[in-house]
Amino acid sequence: MAVTITPYGKTADGLEVQQVVLENGPYELRALTYGATITHLFVPGRDGQKLDVLLGYSRLQDYEKGTAYLGALVGRNANRIADASITIDGTVWPLVANEGTKQLHGGPGGFARRVFEAKPEEDSAVRFILNSADGDQGYPGAVHLEAVYSLSADGAVTLDYTATTTKPTLVNITNHSYFNLAGHDAGTDALLNHTLWLDAPSFTPSDAASIPIGEIRPVAGTAFDFTTPKTLGRDIEADDLQLHQAGGYDHNWVLAGSGMRTVARLTSPDSGVWMEMATTQPGVQVYAGNYLAGGPDSKSGAPYEKRGGVALETQYFPDCIHHEGFGDPVLRPGQTYRQTTVYRFGRED
Repeated sequence: MAVTITPYGKTADGLEVQQVVLENGPYELRALTYGATITHLFVPGRDGQKLDVLLGYSRLQDYEKGTAYLGALVGRNANRIADASITIDGTVWPLVANEGTKQLHGGPGGFARRVFEAKPEEDSAVRFILNSADGDQGYPGAVHLEAVYSLSADGAVTLDYTATTTKPTLVNITNHSYFNLAGHDAGTDALLNHTLWLDAPSFTPSDAASIPIGEIRPVAGTAFDFTTPKTLGRDIEADDLQLHQAGGYDHNWVLAGSGMRTVARLTSPDSGVWMEMATTQPGVQVYAGNYLAGGPDSKSGAPYEKRGGVALETQYFPDCIHHEGFGDPVLRPGQTYRQTTVYRFGRED
């Protein structure tokens, strides 16, 4: 077990960024204090060599200019908010828009664009700390966020988030890592050959602007049914308005159950590597990298392809503050936001 923190570089604004490396048995996780971004995740491959299953860049400036949020901690609110505006207790709070008239992933200066403080923890873990000021990106309340990333010797990456606020506000944190279990640069065909299972009997359909329409729709009989494992590629080009509008899978699935439970399993037949995901959250955004192409060069030196990786973003439902029945994302003074997501890895022989 080991935790090392070393200088990594400076942002365009001159802020010092550090790299954190967690090692435990055959597993290794690397992250930056910029965006609390996970840049590498090495797991045992079939040949016994370390296999990096996480998409990422090789330079800090690429994380700064990239728009895909590779590996980043996303907040103060994950996903989209219609009209870049929220209403809490009758008060309207205009937010900073960064996707047309919408706000995406907390705004142009959201948590993915911030430099966190990092403190090593025992047992191969690190604590990332960020203070978000009252009015940050338009949100009310000063928020104190702590995120603990830990790595176990049996292949579990645990992400624990806690947050407090000085005023009622919206807090909805996620991690935006993209996985390709055949290797981060294995490409589209390998990704679409992955098998996915989701314990999700329904999903929240969206409009052409990727904003939920307020409906919870059963997945049975649709391209969105992963309750029986199937490949990501089997139905991604189906004649379905939801898929056409989003360019493929980029939707919120409504997860079964509550509390900490296993809700997903992703498997690569090419490498034999599998990943199980457990979470406390009610939803997961499955984004199949429909718009990955055209970004900065990958760690291998070539740009990632369209659908070269898949993100499984645990979350409150998108735009839930505007939809009855979607849950209450408001954090109030005296309360503590808590969220845990675990990605556990193994290999089929």
